[in-house]
Amino acid sequence: RADLRHEHRVYGVLCTLQGRHCGDKVRNIQQLSVQQREMLWQYAHEIHMNGVRHADLELRNIIVSKSGELRIIDFAFSEVGHECEGPMCRELSNFRRLLELPAGI
Repeated sequence: RADLRHEHRVYGVLCTLQGRHCGDKVRNIQQLSVQQREMLWQYAHEIHMNGVRHADLELRNIIVSKSGELRIIDFAFSEVGHECEGPMCRELSNFRRLLELPAGI
């Protein structure tokens, strides 16, 4: 688990693709198990707790690598300095509904 904050700097992991395939897009939420959907929500929650709002958490921005790892991609519209309200945060609440997860996870 990475802490993206350090001395008021934000760090991210970037991958240079150079024509390589980095994963398959999730086209339907039913492709993912409940455990995978909960894991994605946890990833988004951790990103928020580290002060970053993705601003475009949609299926088109979730990929599954060849090894089965889930990744949230495309932070082009993200915002640094987000003060998350936890479960009441609009983006997290909307993402939870997109993932078809019950309230309170």
